[in-house]
Amino acid sequence: MMLRPNDAEGEDYKGLHQWNLDNIFDGELILHQLGRRFSMMPLLRPQGDLVVQNVAASERDKAKLIVKFKKRRMPIFLRL
Repeated sequence: MMLRPNDAEGEDYKGLHQWNLDNIFDGELILHQLGRRFSMMPLLRPQGDLVVQNVAASERDKAKLIVKFKKRRMPIFLRL
């Protein structure tokens, strides 16, 4: 998945842009909004391998966040 970090800030937290996704801490996917911050790692780590990378802005493009997730087993909540 490729996205712009902190997209909600630029969109005034409206519509689909109510939350920001960012790599605030090295390699950790963070969901945040107006002072609330949640790490996505406790939910995603048990399910697979996650790599989070920042791509710096260039003259032509804004900064990007690249999230790669490789599922390794069935989610815990689906197991019987």
